[in-house]
Amino acid sequence: MTLFYILAECDKGEDMTKLINFDDIGGLVKDKARVAVSGFFASASPEEVLEAIRDSFLKKGYPKNLKIMHGPGSGNADGTGIDRLALPGLIDEIIISHLATLKETSKLIADNKIKCYDLPYGTILRLYDSAIRSENFMLTKLGLSTFVDPRLDGGRFNTLTKDVLGEIVTVLKEEFIAYKTPKIDLGLIRGTRADIFGNISIEDEIGPLDLLQIAMASKNSGGKVICQVKEVVDEKLSPDKISIPGNLVDYVFVTSKAEKYHRQTWDYLNEDSLSGKINIELSSKNPLPLNMKKVIARRAALEIKKDSIVNMGVGVPELVADICDEEGIKDKITLTQDSGVLGGLPLKGGSFGAALNSKGAMPSKDFLDFTAGGGIETSFLGLAEVDGFGNLNVSRFENSMPGCGGFIDIAQGTKNLVFCGSLTAGGLKVEIKDGELQIVQEGKIKKFVKSIFQRTFSAKSALENGQNVIYVTERCVFRLSPKGLILEEIAPGVDLERDILKNIEFEPLISDQLKIMDSRIFSPEKMHL
Repeated sequence: MTLFYILAECDKGEDMTKLINFDDIGGLVKDKARVAVSGFFASASPEEVLEAIRDSFLKKGYPKNLKIMHGPGSGNADGTGIDRLALPGLIDEIIISHLATLKETSKLIADNKIKCYDLPYGTILRLYDSAIRSENFMLTKLGLSTFVDPRLDGGRFNTLTKDVLGEIVTVLKEEFIAYKTPKIDLGLIRGTRADIFGNISIEDEIGPLDLLQIAMASKNSGGKVICQVKEVVDEKLSPDKISIPGNLVDYVFVTSKAEKYHRQTWDYLNEDSLSGKINIELSSKNPLPLNMKKVIARRAALEIKKDSIVNMGVGVPELVADICDEEGIKDKITLTQDSGVLGGLPLKGGSFGAALNSKGAMPSKDFLDFTAGGGIETSFLGLAEVDGFGNLNVSRFENSMPGCGGFIDIAQGTKNLVFCGSLTAGGLKVEIKDGELQIVQEGKIKKFVKSIFQRTFSAKSALENGQNVIYVTERCVFRLSPKGLILEEIAPGVDLERDILKNIEFEPLISDQLKIMDSRIFSPEKMHL
């Protein structure tokens, strides 16, 4: 039965905290509701609440045709996170930024079973902000000249998705994308503890993320908020512990099994050094093996300046943090992630977004606003498809749709961009020996192509914004110029014609000062940055 915890000492008229059980949750979600869901991978994802909605749909047939809003794609490619809702009829539409860890949701989109808009993470967060302020629309430059631009794909990820969300407007002779502010009917968030007034603490989470923002956006839209917590304490939380005030929370659900439904990250149930409570002594890790990925990460790391703030994306860019650790420069810079976590040692894989011994954390929206304003000195991002103009695609391909995540936010706002990835893919094997790189087996898939499947990064916009952009591979380095890509560096042991030019579908410009990549990159010894 539903439990109502009423504070006995309350004066007449004071609110009560409403505790609900698993079976009640589905009935609180109306058909066709716009539902905003918190989470960054596993972090702050209300897993058991999502499971309860799924369970209600399967057993009772409701709720139906939900419209989901979610940022970085909570899930671990195993049916968790938003994938718990991935059933035909349960979801009608999803607005999301990152889909790489959501196999079931991606399949529904690919099969035209649900509508999907893929928008930059920062755009979704700013739409929440617009709802908080009860504005009719939101203006942003994020995504101009990319697939998000209404003049291109408008963020639509399948043919079922017909309508374009935004439109181009001109204000003071500047172009913006204008979005209608969504009305959020229900916010699903997560915290650590709730007190007798419904106040929520988040001391076990990796940071504030989008939790407070979703709660405020839901309430100011006239909607409700359900918060999943580990426990309810029978006393009032002190003000410094309260991250989400009780007046923003309608229902509190206590998870039945934290190990399954309330993990701090997919790799950690609860590690105090990830939530900033303590710093732990980090044991010296064995150096990364000297392979292709390390070569790319090492060359990328040469772009780091002392005392700068840098950002790293997923994939090969994550290894830049390991290089900084190996070289002993990690504490001389501030490593950041889209989650808003600052400093420390960023984690990879199922713990992406978290960091051991972080210096602090800010709300994701604040971090991405800081980035948009040029606050990040250098960013390291993945490289999947590149054309001769320098445009890049990482968001959608013929057989996959990872989405843009925070890529557009970071790429559009950072002063110095370093795209990292191999020149080819699909079976590529290299050998690094005696300070040289040899191609043992060439990859079957060319990544530097005549035409990219979708434009996630606009080279023209970057040039107009005065950004410095390079493309780092294991065998060469290109730089963006007004005339296209310029080949500036080549790895020792690599043949220009055989190993590079024959594996590119366009003719790059070749620098008059073409040079050999730094020899330290190909040595087993430290580079001594």
